[in-house]
Order: sequence, then structure tokens, then C-alpha cells
Amino acid sequence: MQRPSGHEVHVPLAVVRKLISDLIHTGDLRLRARRDTVEHLHARQTLGEDLRDWIQARIDVNERSAQKEAVAEMVDWLLERPELDDLFMADVDLYWMLRRRVWDIRDELAAGGADQTFATVGEADSSHAGEQTVVYTSPVTQKKPQASRFKFLGIDFPLFGASVDEASSYVGSGFCCVRQEKVEHAFELGISDYLCVSCDACGRDNFLDASDRASQPCRECGVEIAFPPFPDETPCIGYEALRAGGAALTKDTEFGMITWENAENGVTHGVPWIDPDRVEDVDIVELEEGWHAARLDPDDMWELLRTPSFVSWQGEFWLFSGGHPMVYVGAWTRVEFCMHAEDGKGEALFNEVVEDLPERDLWPELEPDGSVAAYVFRCPETGRLRASWDMP
Repeated sequence: MQRPSGHEVHVPLAVVRKLISDLIHTGDLRLRARRDTVEHLHARQTLGEDLRDWIQARIDVNERSAQKEAVAEMVDWLLERPELDDLFMADVDLYWMLRRRVWDIRDELAAGGADQTFATVGEADSSHAGEQTVVYTSPVTQKKPQASRFKFLGIDFPLFGASVDEASSYVGSGFCCVRQEKVEHAFELGISDYLCVSCDACGRDNFLDASDRASQPCRECGVEIAFPPFPDETPCIGYEALRAGGAALTKDTEFGMITWENAENGVTHGVPWIDPDRVEDVDIVELEEGWHAARLDPDDMWELLRTPSFVSWQGEFWLFSGGHPMVYVGAWTRVEFCMHAEDGKGEALFNEVVEDLPERDLWPELEPDGSVAAYVFRCPETGRLRASWDMP
């Protein structure tokens, strides 16, 4: 088709289609039959399948890459969390859970030569199997809901960094006798614990003994104050009420007992003797009959009274650093000491941080079902570790 140079001619597609149809009809335009039609169809099908597989492969690669990136981001986030070190320091149950999971798959992996992989685990499990003749029940109870730490339940205690199972008074959900309602996280009130009840007449806070649950006159105006009703055998307090000062959980410390009265006065109950080498920035008060008490920050004392007590055989014994209560991180076994020793020599760390050790070697008995328990504390400021120990 001739057209003047520099001019465009627009032809409708319908016209082109009719022109081609007419040329085919008159025989002026013939379409040559392809002799390899079947082969070409097969090749096109194969090419299509290959293309589909390639596209799916690219999708899989992209998905795996996205998954890897997501996992990497999750790991990075986890490693940046300040709670990670505390988790492995405090959660003895987590260690044993992971070890049990490893042993669950041992039989499946044995055919692939995995026995050698787990040999060290087996050696660690049986290294002192024949040294004990008496099996004790660990002071860490199993009656409470399984969890890691309180932070992972959405609640927090600055001075309690151990496993939830090591909190002696935690019962999970229960009835809060302060708020008079059921709460998700409740703590039992027992011997030496006090419930704080405000006087309706004068507003003065009064502390009622949670063990006898008796009424008492207000210490300000004398009006009778009744212990709040509760439906269960033992009164409980919810997390929010406890943190708000609704109860005082008495603590035994290296400077003596701390009750709500001691917190109000800022002085501990005292002990017969205080090692001067362990006193750091603490004002020691001379009491009657040669006893010694410590003058502490009342805010620190109240914080301690709003913290759960930990499970032990002979009773808790809270340690201090620089005049402030340390964070309880858990009852450690040899595993935890080895994990946190810089050179992996857990026994050396045990001998360094555990105080008042006897001449008898306690290290071999430091197992979950052993006859010795080591209660480890960490200074929130310096990271320094201290520990006490006891046995049945």
C-alpha cells in the first residue's frame, strides 16, 4: 500500500481481518501446513511445564528466602532482648524440657549415627549416677502452671528473675480478696504475710495477719477492721493488687527479717551477727542483746515485700549488694553454673559465688534431684553473682 511520505494511515482491524479472509478464499493467500505440528505441540507443552516448574521454583525460593529473613529477624530480635540471658540463667525447667525433647528423637536419629551426637548428653546425665543413695525431691515444685518467667506471662517483678515455678505462692488464676474478683494471676497469702486494708473511717492503712485472718482495731482510730471474705481455703491476692501495695510478703534476708513494720521504719529486724566483710554501703544499727540490724532504703524494702518468695528447703534467705536487694535468678544446678562460667568451669564459679560452703564437697550433689540446692542472686547494677545454699 503506497502512502505519501510523512503521513500515517490508520486501518481498522476489522478491515485487515476481512482482507486476509478474502485472500484466503480466492486462493491468493495460502497457509503452508506445518509438517512437525505434533512435535511442536509436544515441545511447547514441555516448554510450558518447564516454565511452570521454573516459576514455582522461583516462588519456593522467594518464600524460603522470606522465611529465612523472617527467622533471622526473629533471632536478631531475640538476641537483642535483655531477658534472654536471664531466661537461661533462671529457667531450669527450660533446660530439662529441651533435653527431654532431644532424647525423644534419639531413636529416630540413631540410624543416622546420631548416638555420638548425644553422647555428651548421656555422659552428663550419668556422670554421678552412682554417687547418691538417697533421692530427694527438688524444692522447685511442679504444681503450678508451666511457664518460663513472669515477664512472659505479661507481669513482672523486678527482683524475681527465676522460673515461675520457683515462686512459692503463685497459683495461677484465683480469687483476689482485695478486689473481690477472680484474677488471672494470683498469689497465696500464708504465714508471716499481711493484707493491707484501709480503714473506712480514717483512711489509715492497716496490715492484717493473713494466717489467722482475724479482725483488728484500726491502729489510728480504733474502728474494727474485718479481714475481707474469700471463697477458697487460703486467701489470695492478684498481681495488680500486690504490686499496688495490697499485701506485704515478709522476707528473711541476710540482714534479718523484713516485715511491713520494718519497711515503715527503714530498719531490718536484725540478726545476731553480721559479717563485716559482706557489708557494703550499709548503715549497721546496734540492737539490744548484741544483735545487729541494717538501715535500708524503705523503697527497697517495700519492693521486696511486693515480690514473691522463692521455693527452698530451709526457708528463703535474700541477699543484698551495695545495700540494695539483689535479683533472685533461680536454683542452679551444675548445668547452669557451667553455662554461665566464662571458661565453662562451673565448679570454679560455684565455689566463687556460693557462700559459707562446708569442707564437704557439695558440687557432685548439685543436681535437680540432688541433696543440695544453690540459690543464686544477681546484682542489677553490676551483674555480680552471689548465692546461698541449703539441703533437706
